[in-house]
Amino acid sequence: MKTKKSIFKQCVSLGILYILICNMSYSQEYTPFKSNCVWSVNTFKYMTYGDTIINNKTYLKVYRQMETSPFEFDVSKANYFCAIRNDTATKRVYGIYRDPVWVCYNGHNQLFKSTDTTEFLLYDFALKLGDTISVASFECVDRTLEIEINKITRVPSITIAVASNNNFYISDVDSIIHMNDSTERKRILIKGNNDMFLTSQFWIEGIGSSMGMLSTTDCYVWDMPHLHFLCYQEDSFLMYQTPVKEFDSNADCYDVSFGGSIAEKKLETAITIYPNPASNNLTLSTKNMALINHSIISICNLLGQEVRRVPLNQPQITIDVSTLYNGFYIIHTIKENKKINSQKIIKIN
Repeated sequence: MKTKKSIFKQCVSLGILYILICNMSYSQEYTPFKSNCVWSVNTFKYMTYGDTIINNKTYLKVYRQMETSPFEFDVSKANYFCAIRNDTATKRVYGIYRDPVWVCYNGHNQLFKSTDTTEFLLYDFALKLGDTISVASFECVDRTLEIEINKITRVPSITIAVASNNNFYISDVDSIIHMNDSTERKRILIKGNNDMFLTSQFWIEGIGSSMGMLSTTDCYVWDMPHLHFLCYQEDSFLMYQTPVKEFDSNADCYDVSFGGSIAEKKLETAITIYPNPASNNLTLSTKNMALINHSIISICNLLGQEVRRVPLNQPQITIDVSTLYNGFYIIHTIKENKKINSQKIIKIN
């Protein structure tokens, strides 16, 4: 019969063994981002193609292509998107966005306007459990009109709740991902600390986030599709494909089932909003006659509170926003009590 002392020793031994196994798992050689690789994210594809020198540092150039049906990446049809830099010694990844753009922190007011040489921290794969840092997201700029910087924390990568057919279940996960070429990559679980958008995602060494190559924070905009990393290729070889069970989709390396592509939504609603940013008046115009006299325009702040509501009763309407506080707002187009389009605007003095 085992004594309490022997049971205690056995528990301690098992605990030490567990720690050793964890340390062995985390001792895997670090894998940085590589050249000539392709990422599939919903209806987008990204490719690292060629190098560039910025501020005397070497960066990988990243190109982006979007199509309305499944396609193979063609750099001649793609647009330069950003540059990324591996700091292998610290296991960090930095990036420079292609254009000057406003930068905001935790979904609040703008901090400053970047330049085409402003470098941002995108990933830190050396994070220990409980570590909190601030990282930037480039993948959302077309939607949110700024680079978002948010706090994230590394949390235990043991289990995670995922959605499947509107039901939630717990999926067992580990800290190692097996590539199709039999190599391994470290994977860590990250939770966002944004005041508005609390979300979890995986980071995989050399690949990026489960939300997309350059979406290191949540890219959520009302009624817009969430982004999901689907596939990763090196030199045209499929190295990894996200398991379908990790999100509610029949995803292949191209997928629009996360709410439809941005292009489809713009075509459906055809709402143009300008100027953006706006100081006094905001103009909305549409060529979609089916919306006129059947739709409502609702302006909400980031807390979801409606601050303006006007009917869309002609092809072009003007809304007075001069008395609104400076900051970000969401403009919803509502038809038959259903939101069919949402766009983000900025109110300034």
